[in-house]
Amino acid sequence: MFPHVSYHVDNELVDNIESLLELDVIDRPKKLELPESHAKLLPSCISPPKLELKPLFKNFKYAYLGDYKTLPLIISKALTLKQEDKLIGVLKKHSEVLR
Repeated sequence: MFPHVSYHVDNELVDNIESLLELDVIDRPKKLELPESHAKLLPSCISPPKLELKPLFKNFKYAYLGDYKTLPLIISKALTLKQEDKLIGVLKKHSEVLR
């Protein structure tokens, strides 16, 4: 290839490389395959989890985005009923973004 360049070939290195190239595919590490889960979890808006609600500071209370006291969130007790309804309405309207 380069007639004017002299170089030394390490025969032991060449032999080692050739022996590696001759290895069968079985000798190479295999990829780890994880089993597919058969139980797919449903979104919390469809199947809400059972939660243990903790006591809150006196300035806060729980409100719920879902039916039957599901999908809880913490809001201020200082909100009027109208403000609370408006806040929950906006959060329900944009609940897709909150997931």
